[in-house]
Amino acid sequence: MYDPVGMFDRRAPRAAQPKTAVAPAADPPGVAPAPGEREVVWHGVFRGHSGYAKANREIVLRAANTLRVAAVHAIDPPDYDDYALQRVELHRRVAVSDSAPMVRFFGPWVERDDRYRVIFTMMETEFVHPTMVGIMNDSYDECWTPTRWNAETFKKSGLRIPVRVVPLGVNPHVYRPGPKGALPECELLTTAEAGRREVPGGFVFVYCFLPSFRKGLDVLLPAFEDAFGDDPDACLVLAVTHRPPSLRDPYLDDPCRDMRSRVYALTGSYTEREMAGIYRSCDAYVTASRGEGWNLPMCEAAACGLPVVAPRNSAHQELLSDETGFLFDTEGFAPWTNGQSISPWYENMAFSVLGARSRAHLTEQLVRVRADREERDRRASAFCDEVRSRLTWDRAAAHAVERILEIAR
Repeated sequence: MYDPVGMFDRRAPRAAQPKTAVAPAADPPGVAPAPGEREVVWHGVFRGHSGYAKANREIVLRAANTLRVAAVHAIDPPDYDDYALQRVELHRRVAVSDSAPMVRFFGPWVERDDRYRVIFTMMETEFVHPTMVGIMNDSYDECWTPTRWNAETFKKSGLRIPVRVVPLGVNPHVYRPGPKGALPECELLTTAEAGRREVPGGFVFVYCFLPSFRKGLDVLLPAFEDAFGDDPDACLVLAVTHRPPSLRDPYLDDPCRDMRSRVYALTGSYTEREMAGIYRSCDAYVTASRGEGWNLPMCEAAACGLPVVAPRNSAHQELLSDETGFLFDTEGFAPWTNGQSISPWYENMAFSVLGARSRAHLTEQLVRVRADREERDRRASAFCDEVRSRLTWDRAAAHAVERILEIAR
């Protein structure tokens, strides 16, 4: 649980927050840039498997080809290291001038220096928490967000600073179509054989996520049972890779022996290339999320050629259409009663309602994807081409660098 006073009190320190404006530098602080050189202080989370961490690494390392970048860890989770992170670490020792603009790609934090400040963030709710909007209005000069949907959500929630859309992306050299392989061994969660470990076969749906109410597993599992309770050749793999041991979920940790459809849990830690291979080993991607600011796993699965089933809500309605995905309807909005246990910004905020009609429509779309090969191939190919050509980290970094060059003139 969070401390609602400490989290929202702008005077209260946060233990993980860096105490200096930039990271410790090899050069003297406040070093003057070379003639024509453009700089940026980039705050973000760089360590870990979260979407924010991946996006920060991917964009910063590309931006550094054009800009002098000083990287600052907004938070620094433990137990993660790879070559990309090691390269980012070099930028913690880079010094920039006092006039270099700052981009914070994470949740907002109260800023007090005189730099031009950009908050690059997103939200999954239909309205944005007023305290979050207040911090953004008071501490930043402009906002970047990945989708037009999010931009409009911030504006209607009272954001007064300018908003710019900077889409995120995938690495098309890693996430690409290819031969279908075999999945790693998974744990069967359902049927009388629950607990058995085996390699799933047949027509495989996959959903990659960290469990919480927002991700809609309570709707997806009944819909999948309705669709495939009598089809032993279809199965669902819940790729809860990189799940912390403390993050318990009854749908994943308690056997569902009454379900006839086959549902598996895939756990463990995998590299980017291994995750791409996992997607290529499946036949379709499904998400039942009640709200997304972007949905990076969905885009990476699509870049590998998988057809996508998703709710018609939040960022999904912008990224997908009925020509590129299999969308199912939602039923209005309602607050997530206990959302603040996950994030203070979820307190009393509305998410999409996935009721009986949504479940029935999701069931229909699951059956259609399984049965209609021609249509799923057509839509999958269209979305795959769009993601791999338009939604890439190269283009995301280009958008960011273009604006930073304008700011830093």
